[in-house]
Amino acid sequence: MEIPFFNRQEELSKLLKNFRENTLKDKQSVWVISGQKKSGKTALIEKFLESLLSDLTISSRIPHFSSEKNVFRFQCTIKSQTEPYNAFISITNQIVRNDKYRLFLSTLLNVFLEIFGVTSALIQLAEVARGMKQEDESTLRQKEVKKFRRYRAFLKRLTWRTPAVFVISDAQYLDKYSLKLIESIIYDPVGFKGVFILEMNENESSSEDAVVWIFNEIKEGKIDRIHLNPLDRSFPDDMLSPVLGKGFFTEEESDILFAVSKGLPGNLVEIINSCLRSHWIFEDDGKWCKENDFKELIQPKEQQLIDLLILFFADNKFSDSEMMIVRKMSGKWGLTKEYTDFCVNMLLSINSLGYRFEKALPWGFLSEFVFQVSDPEGQHRIVEFLPTKNEFIPFKYENIANHTNLAAATTVKQFDDGILVEWGFTEGKRMREILVEKKTIHLDRCLKLVTEVIQGLRELHKFNIIHSYITPEAVIEKNDGTYMLATLDVDILSFIKGYGKRLYSDSIFYSAPELLSEGNPSVRSDIYSIGILLYRLITNALPFYDVNPNKAKEQIINGKLNFTELRGFQNSTALKEFFGVCLSKTPSDRFSNLDELLAGLQKIRESLGREEDEEKSESVPAAQSVPLTRRPVF
Repeated sequence: MEIPFFNRQEELSKLLKNFRENTLKDKQSVWVISGQKKSGKTALIEKFLESLLSDLTISSRIPHFSSEKNVFRFQCTIKSQTEPYNAFISITNQIVRNDKYRLFLSTLLNVFLEIFGVTSALIQLAEVARGMKQEDESTLRQKEVKKFRRYRAFLKRLTWRTPAVFVISDAQYLDKYSLKLIESIIYDPVGFKGVFILEMNENESSSEDAVVWIFNEIKEGKIDRIHLNPLDRSFPDDMLSPVLGKGFFTEEESDILFAVSKGLPGNLVEIINSCLRSHWIFEDDGKWCKENDFKELIQPKEQQLIDLLILFFADNKFSDSEMMIVRKMSGKWGLTKEYTDFCVNMLLSINSLGYRFEKALPWGFLSEFVFQVSDPEGQHRIVEFLPTKNEFIPFKYENIANHTNLAAATTVKQFDDGILVEWGFTEGKRMREILVEKKTIHLDRCLKLVTEVIQGLRELHKFNIIHSYITPEAVIEKNDGTYMLATLDVDILSFIKGYGKRLYSDSIFYSAPELLSEGNPSVRSDIYSIGILLYRLITNALPFYDVNPNKAKEQIINGKLNFTELRGFQNSTALKEFFGVCLSKTPSDRFSNLDELLAGLQKIRESLGREEDEEKSESVPAAQSVPLTRRPVF
């Protein structure tokens, strides 16, 4: 089955437009293609290279271009960080091995080679690169000016008739010497004719030199960036319908494929290929078919175990025979005995309080184990279970915060292996789920969200309570369009946060510097968290050079944030100033209170102007333009 290139047409058009307007006019360009692994970066690059040959507006102007002769690739590894000029040594060697290039250069450019006193320019360049690798750094600095000039001249000669494309994969591992050479090339106004494409995987270990350098060049406007975000909830059906037919998957199946693939097309391709190998999807008489129990087959095994247990707990009992079935099925699914026992004990603990299970839910405030239940009085509740050690839980104070825009935990119970938090029942969606579906939030909606969340925060601050955990899962959009902020007693929250492996992996991104460095929390700590959340809502990105949690923590503490994603906005200067204050490393430099924060955001909104904002709304779909399927939150 050939699954077609999907949903990156806008990014592809951007690359091709740049090639026409710059490369074909004897200019150079450098692109960073970033995103999570399997987000479609490689597919986009390959489609771009293919289009250079198939697009007549381009191929007719570069008739001698071919992937074999004019495209050079290098795959970085972790080891690359410690190998000076490794990328260019490899690329140069590729050129040397290309007989057609060597013949072409030796015949047509012999005069130039003699002027430079080089008998074989390509081999000489490779030797220079190898020599550089062995040199001491201080000696290298003395030679770099001359050698870089020669390398730039070589690239100019190499591409005088036909442009070249250099593709460097996993560029987050590039060594600092190769980075300096690239910098020398892109700052040369009469340099080579071609394109550097740096493919970067986020959420992976990286060279700090490489990541910081790349984002600094983006900030200076020397490098352009395309960031591939996870796709929307409907993408599995949209991506596969040209092959399998419209409506091949039910809505539930499409939702499962979306969740399992995490919105990444590369993951979806692997899942479908696995289904083909297992004959869960098969071709019969020229028509694609699927197994009757396809939904159960593709559902994550952990979720199947939870669903099975909920079914057995329907009568508020769990028999030995049911336990035997659970063990048999979990073994078939490849789940460990330890995990199975944990899930059984978790549901037994919840059931012991008189709760009746209704269904499992996908999003919680703190935990991945969240359930919609009814209490002994028949009232709907939401409970979440967070595994902890058998340690003393701090005393929970009476809930003193009662506000329309606050959702406070009603009960906290501790068991031997975990903590159970009970919330009231609210129909709506968590902001994390909305972001997964729609990526960015319109500025008007952001203003409404912040205004209403601030009302709840103001109530907390009135009692000198600092929230300290304002994250996408803490903000709820109710069915009526109002926003609430979930909150938990700060002492209990601090206790629970010690078990971070069960919290969302990115929760650290929303923490103020003082909360990560044993400083004193204050109102301004919550202002910082709101600022990070706002940046995420508006740009669908986080203001970090490296989103590895440990690296992000360092950037937060040191105040080294990256606002390059604001460059595309109409009032980017005002936005940078706003976030510069909101996300200042020093608490005293931030907005002093919630009213100042709100006034700053309102000022930005007014400065954009209604007409301009509506135009932007058309180019970036507003979240409210798509109907949202509501789920109970708490």
